[in-house]
Amino acid sequence: MSLPSSRLFDLSNGKLQKYAIITQQTERLVIDRYRLQLTESEAISILQRAQQRTLHKDVVTVEDQQYIITTVRQRSFYGIRLVGKVPGGICLVMAGPSLIVAVYNELMPPQVVPSVEQFADEMVAQLSQGT
Repeated sequence: MSLPSSRLFDLSNGKLQKYAIITQQTERLVIDRYRLQLTESEAISILQRAQQRTLHKDVVTVEDQQYIITTVRQRSFYGIRLVGKVPGGICLVMAGPSLIVAVYNELMPPQVVPSVEQFADEMVAQLSQGT
């Protein structure tokens, strides 16, 4: 099942550039990707750490970029890229059995957090309906 290729989430300062949805099914891990080349080992590590609520205890590595988690909410984590000329960040949102991992090339203002979480719910609903 693939993600809608035209779906980018608008933020007040830009767009999420890339995202992936990780879902642990009974005996296998499913990774739906939209531009984010998340490896299976990265996905397993991120999903386990998110479920254990320990993402903030060490850097999160995605596509050879390192992010530090700066904000932990009830079902989401937000962080910033550690190295790079362009500021950027990561958001990870638990939505049902899935984890949305999204990266962006701008700093995300805190007031968009509810919108990001709503986006995560919509994407998981679309995938579960097979659209």
